[in-house]
Amino acid sequence: AGTDYVEPTTTTIPPTTIPQINTPIYTEPTTTNFNGQANDYLANLQSALQPLIGNLETKQVIDESRIIELIKEHQPTAREIVVKQVNMPDVNVGIQHCHFEKMLKNAVARVPVMLVGPSGSGKTHSAGQLAKALKLDYEAISCNPMTSKTDLLGYNDANGVYHDTALVRRFRDGGVMMLDEIDASNASVLTSINMCTSNGQMATPIGMIEKHADFILVAGANTWGNGATPEFVGRNKLDLATKKRFFMLDWDYDESIEVSISDAQTTEELEIVSELQKFRSTARTLELRVSITPRDSIYGVRLLRAGMTKNEIFKGLVFADLDKSTIAKIKG
Repeated sequence: AGTDYVEPTTTTIPPTTIPQINTPIYTEPTTTNFNGQANDYLANLQSALQPLIGNLETKQVIDESRIIELIKEHQPTAREIVVKQVNMPDVNVGIQHCHFEKMLKNAVARVPVMLVGPSGSGKTHSAGQLAKALKLDYEAISCNPMTSKTDLLGYNDANGVYHDTALVRRFRDGGVMMLDEIDASNASVLTSINMCTSNGQMATPIGMIEKHADFILVAGANTWGNGATPEFVGRNKLDLATKKRFFMLDWDYDESIEVSISDAQTTEELEIVSELQKFRSTARTLELRVSITPRDSIYGVRLLRAGMTKNEIFKGLVFADLDKSTIAKIKG
């Protein structure tokens, strides 16, 4: 309630044998999308709430349902994604990340895509939703410095029996494959997948296997593959030959879906999400090394329902390891 109806975005998916992409039907949201601009959103919300707040001076009761309506009305606008496939039923994958359509277009074109964004931005979840949208099987592995060539391509045991992997299965049988945390891997090991990202075959311990027409590769990374950053100190440089096999897609936090995924319903729950968004915006503006993710909003709503106070929630999720000066800056 309180938000204008937004027509779902529709993307038409052609048969896999046709490499062309139909232009999706796109309807602009009817309200302004303040995605990533929490301060703008809060300023608009404050203006809308001011008349109600003023009622306190005359001891009039604020209608909580009206406050909830106003909060939702001034939240950034999220759009539903409906996938239309030729000669197949429509698939409604619901409210998705603002760049989901771009990932979908890469999948249709069979171009490997790397989602680059901070922790908690929904990279892994979105890859799973992509598989749902295309009605394909989905598997994922979480890469790390110990990920080996056998983790990716499989191995023959002492009895000569071949043990395949998620990557091999999806390459051979079709489906969406998610290589999560790819920038945490050893760059030399990752070069072993270069063949499967740009050719129609993969070299395995049992010989060459052919690529299925429905093999779709998605990778998730916290960095652009240029090595460690102050925020992500355990990340490695990716070999240029590996990077150039992917379409790089910026996958930052999408605040337009944050309220929805947090399941915030009451005034207090919505305020928790709004304040966390404001803290995040301030920390980014001041270039503070503080991570405040949509996952914090999810946890914040759950903890509030469990009986924890707002101050306790913020301390545990945001301020626990920060000094007083940094906390003061974030709170403004």
